[in-house]
Amino acid sequence: MVPSLTIKDVLELKEKFPTTKLIVGNTEVGVEMRLKRIPYQVLISVAHVPELNVLNVKDDEIEIENFFLGYRKVDLNCNEILLSIFLPCTRPFVYVKEFNQAHRRDDDIAIVNARMRVCLEEKCEHWIVSDASVAYGGVAPLSLSAIKKKEFLIGKEWSMNVLQGALNVLRADIVLKEDAPGGMVEFRRSLTLSFFFKFFLWVSHQIEGKKSIKESVPLSHLSAIKPFHRPPLVASKDYKIRKHGTSVNSPEVHLSSRLQVTGEAKYNDDTPMPSNALHAALVLSKKPHARILSINDSGAKSSHGFSGIFFGKDIPGSNKIGPIVLDEELFASEFVTCVGQVIGIVVTDTHENAKLAAGKVHVEYEELPAILLIEDANGAKNLHPNSQRIGGAFGGKETRSAFIAAAAVVPSYLMNRPVKLKLNRDTDMITTGQRHSFLRKYKVGFTTRGKVLALDLEIYNSAGNSLDQSPTILERAMFHSDNVYEIPNVRISGNVWKELKVSCEFLKVREEVDEFNCHNRWKKRGISMIPSKYGISFTTKFFNQLHMVASRWGKVYTQKLLKLQHLPSISLSARSLYQIQVDKVPNAAPTEASVSSDMYAAATLDACEQIKARMEPIASQRNYTSFAELLTACYLERIDLSAHGFYITPDIGFDWSNSKGTPFSYYTYGATFAEVEIDTLTGDFHTRAANVFMDLGYSLNPAIDVGQVEGAFIQGLGWVALEELKWGDASLKWIQPGCLYTCGPGTYKIPSLNDIPFKFNVSLLKGHPNVKVIHSSKAVGEPPFFMASSVFFAIKDAILAARAETGHTGWFPLDNPAIPERIRMVCLDEFTAPFVSSDFHPKLSV
Repeated sequence: MVPSLTIKDVLELKEKFPTTKLIVGNTEVGVEMRLKRIPYQVLISVAHVPELNVLNVKDDEIEIENFFLGYRKVDLNCNEILLSIFLPCTRPFVYVKEFNQAHRRDDDIAIVNARMRVCLEEKCEHWIVSDASVAYGGVAPLSLSAIKKKEFLIGKEWSMNVLQGALNVLRADIVLKEDAPGGMVEFRRSLTLSFFFKFFLWVSHQIEGKKSIKESVPLSHLSAIKPFHRPPLVASKDYKIRKHGTSVNSPEVHLSSRLQVTGEAKYNDDTPMPSNALHAALVLSKKPHARILSINDSGAKSSHGFSGIFFGKDIPGSNKIGPIVLDEELFASEFVTCVGQVIGIVVTDTHENAKLAAGKVHVEYEELPAILLIEDANGAKNLHPNSQRIGGAFGGKETRSAFIAAAAVVPSYLMNRPVKLKLNRDTDMITTGQRHSFLRKYKVGFTTRGKVLALDLEIYNSAGNSLDQSPTILERAMFHSDNVYEIPNVRISGNVWKELKVSCEFLKVREEVDEFNCHNRWKKRGISMIPSKYGISFTTKFFNQLHMVASRWGKVYTQKLLKLQHLPSISLSARSLYQIQVDKVPNAAPTEASVSSDMYAAATLDACEQIKARMEPIASQRNYTSFAELLTACYLERIDLSAHGFYITPDIGFDWSNSKGTPFSYYTYGATFAEVEIDTLTGDFHTRAANVFMDLGYSLNPAIDVGQVEGAFIQGLGWVALEELKWGDASLKWIQPGCLYTCGPGTYKIPSLNDIPFKFNVSLLKGHPNVKVIHSSKAVGEPPFFMASSVFFAIKDAILAARAETGHTGWFPLDNPAIPERIRMVCLDEFTAPFVSSDFHPKLSV
């Protein structure tokens, strides 16, 4: 950037570099360079050009509606720049309003947005439209002006009588093709009507001195234009601190937190690169199912900084890989079975050069039939055991990191040099797998009072192109399908449910919600209480083992050390554990299924008991003033002060041949209350309150455990209401078949601060120890995740109230996640009726 740049300099640079981009604040240049691989050699920053930072009055202008020519095309020559934008001030009785609906309220691109303006004049005690303009974004490659609607409105009285006619004209004015890019055609078209309806109500409410117009709008309709003000967040934590004179069962600070919040914590990307290290990038499949006919890597080999390129034939050993069953190829050699499958790896001198080189590899395919939908898999090779249970688990990337490490090892081994392989977010989401989608076919028998008597359930799990961990995911789904309805230990689950129902004042809130819904036509509230159980153990039995090394020295882990607080006279700071190293700890287990704390503690206790037994003869000789003094005495007596412990979870296992056994050591129970408010015209929603009640036994560290509950709940909220996966198939023709569209933060939306409940309360059940675990605690990592389903069912409760307004009181499907499109399109009303039937079902995410 040149500090003294003037407008003349900018124009000269544009003349010299006609394809260059001007950088002014927010820009898509980064997206174009990263995703579209557009190599801009010159960029011009004009943020400090004086002429572009002043206000002037000019006559050489063009109307904004004629400025946009097409998608990302404007009426500018390559040697011209946009100098200014004229925004006129409004006059009396000129009303301007904007509207926007996105998947997420924060940091998101609008699905549909609109800007509307109307000029009114008073004639014979009536308000007549003298001018109007209505423009929409998100319904075409460029912003559209509703010309026919403008012509219809001008000269007519602003009244309820003209509203229906304007909506009819708008339906013909804004038309989307069935296969329009972006999908959600019915939703987007309904938003065009909903936005104008909101605008009409808003203008009618703004007009002063004409009560007849205001009175013509029912009070219940005003909820459609009531501005939303997010209140300050309120949170509470309720747990019991059990005093033992030590840190156990007390809220202790996470021992790594200070390093993390100060930025001092070290991660893989912080590791310094050796001087002779190389960088790698992956060559990925672009077809869902195809035969590889040829690979042309000449472009990569001629790239700057190129060092090597490797494929399956170059692997010095087997190309087969997998966590248990070796049913995948590290580098696809003859066939590809999904978009994003790794075909090869390119190595260069820098990360950027590696990505550019990988993009120059050309693969020729013979396309083969591909199964893209879970429904299409019926009758093909699939796994569909019948059982009377369903649920789910997360942690699906546990095994996929091994594939990335193995890919980097190949060039490192062959070239005898360190190789760093770093995936950007898009490549990571494409290559390392996604969550399993489920299709359930069920029959339920129940009494007139709603008591479930029988369940016949068939589960289909979309496993993708390889086995990986799909069997364990399916097993856990089957084991959890009964949720809490047949729990032998009814007393514990009953206490959780009853205490939550009292603490959240369920019956009182139910009455308040019903009262609100009676007086508000376009905003509806809903509530839900959901119980949950989560089995603690791996369903794969051999994972339930752990080897632990203990010593006086090493790295410290908060939860593991707290488990040792029963050892006499030893403070938290005096205990240390070695960081696990797989070359020294052969029986390590994955840190998933929420079992780590229990298993590490038991294995560590085994090691500590061995050390304690060796130290006891020395300790019995006299009274030592401190543990450090005792350690010194043991060292001088040549006592071995290190040990390794081993633990296997006892009394578990399930025999699938006769459907009998004990798959889990114990269950973590919980119950959650949620209250939401939805905008039935747009599908937007807010979580007004969430009360989470968990049975964690005697909480090992309430501060960490409550944080785990809060974090898991918000992650689960994303799962039930935000995080939609979109894949290219016959119904989404604007996406390449089999390709993941939502592969980065631009399209895949996780929760933001704006999605946190207004009131967020977490309580831990008191007085119920878990006798199976050291210090009677319970696992907490994954169990609270499903608690967020209460938000999903509260949304459905609110939708029920909305549908009742139009006489639809029966059952209706609502797929997960409950994104704005799905919420809006099942809230049937006069604005959805022109586009969908009453049984319309938005596309299922898979």
